[in-house]
Amino acid sequence: AGKDHAAQIYFQIADVGTTRAGGGQDIGSDGPLRSRATMELLTAVCKLKAHNQLRTVEQLGYSVHNGQYTHDEVLGWYLRIQSPSADPPYLEERMLKFLDGLGKYLIELTDAQLEDFRSTVKARLLEPPKTLQSLFVSRWAQITRSMRHFSINAELAAMIDQISQDDLIQMWRHNICPSGMYTRRLVIHLWANGKSETDNSAPPAEHAETYGNGYSGGLGERVIEPVDISNVMELKSLCWHFYPFKCCVKL
Repeated sequence: AGKDHAAQIYFQIADVGTTRAGGGQDIGSDGPLRSRATMELLTAVCKLKAHNQLRTVEQLGYSVHNGQYTHDEVLGWYLRIQSPSADPPYLEERMLKFLDGLGKYLIELTDAQLEDFRSTVKARLLEPPKTLQSLFVSRWAQITRSMRHFSINAELAAMIDQISQDDLIQMWRHNICPSGMYTRRLVIHLWANGKSETDNSAPPAEHAETYGNGYSGGLGERVIEPVDISNVMELKSLCWHFYPFKCCVKL
């Protein structure tokens, strides 16, 4: 336990161990590799926007992170905020509001902006390990996952140029938008030491829009009531929204 609240939203995207995730949306004939490359590019685009909006403009907290999380060959993506003032439910509300509006930002990206993001991602993927330890970690991760896909970064970098603006919009629409057709998300609330859900931290007035349970978003594709998980051991019994249930919760 610490002095800051935190909230994280995790999305399952695709099973990278198969050619197509059951019920998910792999993009194009290259399947998992294309999905991962799309996720790499979308992460870079979202990182800048999330930092500007959630940290600088709304001042929700000093720590705003987003990125990929792959576990047991299931590709996932997360958005996390750590805040000394806003409570987890409000952080979740603001993150969902941000993600709902991310589509407009993706649609308005210019060709020049998209090419800058592509260059940034490719440079990061092709950067050689700076230490022996980092090289060992990357190689050992492939071995422990029984994948031995040691050239994955080079292949992803080569695929980045094929990822279009429409690919980014499609992945957002299907897998990350709060009302997306295939959206599967897990929300984790972490309460600061000495504080509880009864504290009811008040949100700033300028950002106090309602964003309640069962929000239908701009697409109007579906509405699903969230399920509270009070016992982590019972989490696997709620696996019908995941395909298969391979996500891991660490406390």
